[in-house]
Amino acid sequence: MKKTFILTNEQMRKADEYTICDLGVPSLTLMERAGKALADEAEKLCPSGAILCLCGGGNNGGDGFVCARILKERGRTVSVLFYAEKTSTDCRTNMERWFAMGGLRTETIPQNCALVVDCLYGTGFHGALCGKDEEIVKQINALKKQGVKVLSADIPSGINGDNGLVRGFAVSADKTLCIGEIKAGVLLGDGIDYAGALERVDIGILLPCAQEKYALWAEKEWVKELLPKRKRNSHKGSYGKAAIVAGSMEYTGAAYLSAAACLRSGAGYTTLFVPKNILPFYVLKSPEILLKSTNEEYSFSFCQEKR
Repeated sequence: MKKTFILTNEQMRKADEYTICDLGVPSLTLMERAGKALADEAEKLCPSGAILCLCGGGNNGGDGFVCARILKERGRTVSVLFYAEKTSTDCRTNMERWFAMGGLRTETIPQNCALVVDCLYGTGFHGALCGKDEEIVKQINALKKQGVKVLSADIPSGINGDNGLVRGFAVSADKTLCIGEIKAGVLLGDGIDYAGALERVDIGILLPCAQEKYALWAEKEWVKELLPKRKRNSHKGSYGKAAIVAGSMEYTGAAYLSAAACLRSGAGYTTLFVPKNILPFYVLKSPEILLKSTNEEYSFSFCQEKR
């Protein structure tokens, strides 16, 4: 099973550089794949109706121009909202391709659009949206409340790709399509509330083989492979012993939640040590948890018995 990684901005930049410079995959090829993936997702999210691609001047905007072109080739009604003064080389190339096929450019959001594809800013965004960017994002979020769908490319515009923080405003997406790998910013801070449903698409970006540590997305099937299969001829003593030392009169719930989580994780013989003045709270709450009180109400000593 292919593992899904969660990358910082710098790690993603290195992966892009490695794929383009070391492996020789043209950057325009990667952009074409990303745009097609966005177009496919856009049609799933919005099978009918007009579509607006909001494009910035960076490579994220280039993905948006590719998305718009492919959707138009498929017969969809598409327009592009673009007002950036500067563009990256690849973004400019795909912008010219869009205009060459008769693609429309608008500087305002059409009121009849059923879906907005957000390609304004990518993971490298930091700071706060301002001026026209802020106004456009406010309008998009208002349209979403009216039922217009919003699909963000890689990360909703206005979110810091490393820590997920939003200063001011950011696009509130129904779905975020992460290109290559999951970006940390959609899982941290404010990002998880703005990103909507998450999906990852593989466009052929490979990670460098250097000994760098990457965070992993713990998918259910992958976790199952890590956990040993349990024998049917077994009992709680077959799966280790755990001691939970927790609880106080002010925080009675913490002890129970900790012990229940311990059992849920697969521990077998689980003993909950709590101050004796609150021990009655846990009797029969979860019969499989063994209960023992500490010697004093607010302090005690604990050591493992030699067996």
